[in-house]
Amino acid sequence: MKALRRARRADRGYTLIELVMVILILGIILSITFTRIESFSPKYSLRAAARRLARILTLARSQAAVQGRPYFLKYKLEDARYYLLVPFEDQAPPPTDTETASTAPPIPQIHWEPMFAENLPDGIRFRDILLGGTQKVEEKEVNVEISPFGITQGHVVHLTDGKGDYTLDVNPLTGHVRFHEEYWEPPALEED
Repeated sequence: MKALRRARRADRGYTLIELVMVILILGIILSITFTRIESFSPKYSLRAAARRLARILTLARSQAAVQGRPYFLKYKLEDARYYLLVPFEDQAPPPTDTETASTAPPIPQIHWEPMFAENLPDGIRFRDILLGGTQKVEEKEVNVEISPFGITQGHVVHLTDGKGDYTLDVNPLTGHVRFHEEYWEPPALEED
């Protein structure tokens, strides 16, 4: 008899009050979880900004090697912006002198155009950049050369959100980027 009553109750489904209570409990759990995730968000947005910047460096390094021409990564510290300066050949007019035209090939003229421009996320800015590990630049534009031979001008980029810092350390020979979740400076070079 009890089994028959349970079967009849299961056929009826859930009452409206039961559904409202479940939705209310889920809402409370989600609001608590969302609040906690938001408190971690600045740390993760700082890390994500550093990873995006590292991707642009990797792209520039591979494209410089493929094209056989240097690329430049331009940091605009005051605007919290960075972009690649990509080389393009100008179409040179053919020489008018017939003797010059037959003996010397035209020399291509190259100009660099900005591409892959990115802004740092809101609230994140460049704190400073160390060129060559020693020269600190805080409020200017900085151009970093990426050669077609895989050599990147060594530099250290410090990002901040006002609460914490994040550092990208670019190895000049390999182009490998190391990340530090703090304001990190390379150790001073030992002098003989």
